[in-house]
Amino acid sequence: MVGLISGFVLALLSASFGLVTGVALTVSTTGGNASSPLLYGIMFEDINNSGDGGIHGQLLKNNGFQGENPGLTAYTAVGNVNLTQDSASPVSSAITSSLKVSVPSGLTGYVGFANTGYNGVPVVATTYENYFWMKGNYSGIVNLRLVGSTSGTVYASHNITVDSDPSTFTYYNTSFTSSASPDGNNEWQLLFDASISAGNSLNFGLVQLFPPTYHARYNGLRNDVATFLEEIQPSFLRFPGGNNLEGSSPSDRWKWNATVGPVENRPGRQGDWGYPNTDALGLDEYMQWCEDMGMTAVLAVWSGHDLSGGSITGDPLDPYVDEILNELEYLLGDSSTTYGAQRAKNGRIEPWTVSYIEIGNEDNLSSGCSTYASRFAQIYDAIQAAYPNITVIASTTNSSCLPSPLPDGVWTDIHYYLTPDEFVDMFDQWDNWSRNNPIFVGEYASTSGNDGSTTYWSNMQGSCAEAVYMIGLERNSDIVKMASFAPLLEHFDLAEWSPDLFGLDASPDSLTGSTSYYVQKMFSSNRGSTVLPVTSDTAFGPVYWVASAANGTYFVKLANYGSESQEITIDIDGATSGNIQLLSGEVEHLLGTYIKKLTMKCELLLFSALGVFQASIVSSTTIYLAGDSTTAHGGGGTGTQGWGEYLGQDVSLTVSNKAVGGRSARSYSREGRFADIAALVQEGDYVVIEFGHNDGGSLTPTDNGRTDCPGTGSETCETTYDGVEETVLTFPAYVEKASANFTEKGAKVIISSQTPDNPWETGTFEYSPSRFVGYAQIAAEAAGVEYVDHGAYTANIFEQLGDATVNSYYPIDHTHTSPTGAKVVEQAFLKSIVCGIFETIMGLLSTASKAAIIGLVFAVAFPHCFRQAKVIGVLRTPSSTPIAPEKYVVIPDTTYCEDIHYYSQANILFTACEDDNSTRYEWFPPLGIFDHPEVIRQGSIHVIDPKTMLSKRLEFENFRGPFVTHGIDVIADPSAQDAVFIFAVNHLPNPHYVSGKSVPKARSQIEIFHHYLGSQSVRHVRSVVHKLITTPNDINAITPTAFYITNDHFYRDGILRNIEEAIPAAGWSDTTYVQVSTMDANNSEDGVSASVAFAGLHNNNGFGHGPRISSTEEEVLITSACSGVFHRLAMTSAEHYKLTLIESILMPTNLDNPSYLFDPYGTTENDISGYILPGLTKGLAFQGTYRERSAVHAGAVWYIPKSTEGNWEVRLLFEDDGSKISATTSAVAVPNEPEGGTRSVWLFVTGVLADNVIAVKVEL
Repeated sequence: MVGLISGFVLALLSASFGLVTGVALTVSTTGGNASSPLLYGIMFEDINNSGDGGIHGQLLKNNGFQGENPGLTAYTAVGNVNLTQDSASPVSSAITSSLKVSVPSGLTGYVGFANTGYNGVPVVATTYENYFWMKGNYSGIVNLRLVGSTSGTVYASHNITVDSDPSTFTYYNTSFTSSASPDGNNEWQLLFDASISAGNSLNFGLVQLFPPTYHARYNGLRNDVATFLEEIQPSFLRFPGGNNLEGSSPSDRWKWNATVGPVENRPGRQGDWGYPNTDALGLDEYMQWCEDMGMTAVLAVWSGHDLSGGSITGDPLDPYVDEILNELEYLLGDSSTTYGAQRAKNGRIEPWTVSYIEIGNEDNLSSGCSTYASRFAQIYDAIQAAYPNITVIASTTNSSCLPSPLPDGVWTDIHYYLTPDEFVDMFDQWDNWSRNNPIFVGEYASTSGNDGSTTYWSNMQGSCAEAVYMIGLERNSDIVKMASFAPLLEHFDLAEWSPDLFGLDASPDSLTGSTSYYVQKMFSSNRGSTVLPVTSDTAFGPVYWVASAANGTYFVKLANYGSESQEITIDIDGATSGNIQLLSGEVEHLLGTYIKKLTMKCELLLFSALGVFQASIVSSTTIYLAGDSTTAHGGGGTGTQGWGEYLGQDVSLTVSNKAVGGRSARSYSREGRFADIAALVQEGDYVVIEFGHNDGGSLTPTDNGRTDCPGTGSETCETTYDGVEETVLTFPAYVEKASANFTEKGAKVIISSQTPDNPWETGTFEYSPSRFVGYAQIAAEAAGVEYVDHGAYTANIFEQLGDATVNSYYPIDHTHTSPTGAKVVEQAFLKSIVCGIFETIMGLLSTASKAAIIGLVFAVAFPHCFRQAKVIGVLRTPSSTPIAPEKYVVIPDTTYCEDIHYYSQANILFTACEDDNSTRYEWFPPLGIFDHPEVIRQGSIHVIDPKTMLSKRLEFENFRGPFVTHGIDVIADPSAQDAVFIFAVNHLPNPHYVSGKSVPKARSQIEIFHHYLGSQSVRHVRSVVHKLITTPNDINAITPTAFYITNDHFYRDGILRNIEEAIPAAGWSDTTYVQVSTMDANNSEDGVSASVAFAGLHNNNGFGHGPRISSTEEEVLITSACSGVFHRLAMTSAEHYKLTLIESILMPTNLDNPSYLFDPYGTTENDISGYILPGLTKGLAFQGTYRERSAVHAGAVWYIPKSTEGNWEVRLLFEDDGSKISATTSAVAVPNEPEGGTRSVWLFVTGVLADNVIAVKVEL
């Protein structure tokens, strides 16, 4: 007999559970309860584009113009043609629009259109099936292609000859092979000869592109996705929902009869998760999925209740009951029945098999409980009368919602979305449950941390807790009949709900299982038919277990929900051999702007034993630091600190700082400190080795005990130290030897170069790496471990910070840093890790230990992922503040204005606008868009009068542009009472950029203008360029010749920019102080000086003026856009305008340009002064769609006044789903005079992708 033990590695949890030094289990080979053969299955609804764009094989988005206002989403023109959605030329009565391609007269060459799929088209080396409908007067070649959207690389090109009818649509189908694309940034193109159709138009409809499908089914599932899912070995499929069954009204519900038959006869619907459903994945496709994967179908039917809370009861429900019976006849009736014949006509002669029906979904919610008992009874009676052998499931276990008594044989469904601790607390939930009422746990997942933070992607803590709960389910699987994790699948770029079991995007090899996927796989693929009794010498917790058997094989499943390693002894009488499956893993790589891909591999360990199995369930991963005083606690003495003391704040793993002051690689070795770490490390731990500061010197005439033998290899030196003869090795030899000891125990080693001595010590920046930096790299290569150049990354940051700042970091000497400096050095280490991962991915590093960097990158990002998921709106549903018409004004002639400034002295507003909406989508460096600098137009500056609500465009004097607008600020001209200076960011192409060279594509600069209030013009004074003005976002002007700018990114474009946005610990951007000595400059660099005023904030973005603190201090406001943090800083003029952080306030959404509302009517009792903070509410969605011109982007404006208790009070002032203002980026409040006891403001809101500035009157 074979004993199978499934263990789970717990990656993250504090040591809050009691230590169990050993657990002994004895598994009985007799007795026990029967286990449900259906226990582990899956639930599916189209959420997160899990159907369209996910498991369904069709790869082209918006192919049938279905849902609400589809527009030209995913379509772009190829060549000089015009594309429109044409409702006058429907493909069918169901597909009511087609794509009209209008060809100008005289046009030649091949033109057409592209479809970019679901954020890209997956292009792999395979054969694709391609179908489309075409109408128009065209006979000739149609070229079908798969092309890199940015690269232009053609991966597939296939010609077919068509003879298209101008009066009716003709269906075409073909197939072609493709080579593989290295990424997901691809599109499908259809091209035709323009000369044949010049001056006319062609229409195309229902374009479809399929890779190989599961079981080679027509209109089938993606083979790679379905095969990956099949590995779970699910026993059942519950479909089609979920919320997506219910609809927001009865007419919006999922209708089975609209999902069958040819796809051109399926109208689709606006799904309940905010995007269209094509219903190409319809009822027959679901049933075929069940049959091909060997799953039992659990069909959910509409219960008469919708998501808006409405219910239909009594006689009005009868037509919907008939619809259910018709659906069942379609599925189960023979071909002589009305609907059975329809099924046969659609290609399925034999009836399907349906044994389980669930009536409704979560009818205990949304006011459904009070009517569910009657609705359930009405539907149940009809089903039982026609199909008495079908098992019916109620959608809730809440007895107050159910008929009393509940009919015999009815199951009840319950759903849980909980924290890890809550799941563990429910381990024994079913132990004392009545055995008369079978249970279906239809949905469950650990969706938040124990602190309430949202879980974006399943982690080991949550998955381990789910495993504990599943052990409880399996122990009671005589009554718990079925259970399914939910949701099943997400498209990484298009997700609304998290976490999900697995995910994908358009990139090759993106298909990724979460930790929960591998838990489900281990439990489902190792099942017994009988749950066996187990005796133990200890109670449950933190280790939990269940044992079962089938056909002579025993299965033991264990989970350790604790922080300590557990020794497990398992005794199964008569067993002679066995195997262990342990869940372990590493981050494979990062995608887009989030850590999306966590691959947990199952490793199989085989061994033999005589009836007794022993194994360890290990505790959390640890990072050990081996180094000198620059890393160690306490640094080099009073006023200093080692950088290693801060690492634990920014990584999710346990950090054990073993660095000791005054040590070298040699002395650390001689004192046994490397050996001490080797005794502690476990498989999967990390060891960071960083020495060099104390390794130099000479062994003669006196050996200090630290100096290494000169050389880079196996050289040795003989010496006497402290009366003891010693053979001294080289620096690389010591480090290589230590690395070998660690890697032998399964640890991952990172050798880090030493931190630099003060590079500004002489007043001029000088960084020359010591020889030990090179030695460290030599050691890493020899040991086959990873190397990071910590010293170079630190020096790079120090160069940007400047002389004064960096010198303040070295209070006692040129080696040891202050706590503030040590934090910067720690940030540099994180930066070297994060950047190293991408060099690894791109194959630029030569060492073999890639996993070390990869895993540590995930540890760097992980602590912030919970909150970050909330900030970027992973689970947020966009909504809009109700606004009366008289309180809402659209300001004309204000297109794509990113920033706005209220100049209260004159009661007017200034804004800089793009005017032409094409520029934003072709050239806008703040969003990493560098495609077409040639489209740049002349932006403009406007004055808005809050009394008339009209905008006046100012005419430029002495300025021809171009002008790509962004941040703006306005200050009074001290020499003219009726004039102002206007400062504006201008994002220009870099004239020195050459493709393939490491030169930035953009050279952004600051424009200074002068304007007389009331005049029609604005005069350009000068442009300002400096090497520290790199990625300017916003401006805070101090005087006409001095201002601050926020550089919002360190990396200007590419993957590193994306990861900089994604990880809040990446505080690499800065705020720079700029001075100009002359306003009369011959060129933009004349008379410009700059220095870094503040560094360390994540993704510096919007800039604003706050209230005056004192006669010498003024408050300035900065937002960290991507991480949703609002910072208040103090500016002291006496200290060269260096900024000091006052406090940081965490906000619920992304943020942009902050402003301060000063209440001129305020009193001690009633003062509405406070901060105004705008931003995106669906930042994740914005990242995926900001290049789509038809997309709208939800936003909000927050208001932070002081409460009566003197604390900050965060209020949501205004919210919009993107229909009134798209991509909210700036807001200012203009106060109105008090009206009785009511206080109100006109809130002026701009959006970087908004057609107009809007004004909204809100009460405070």
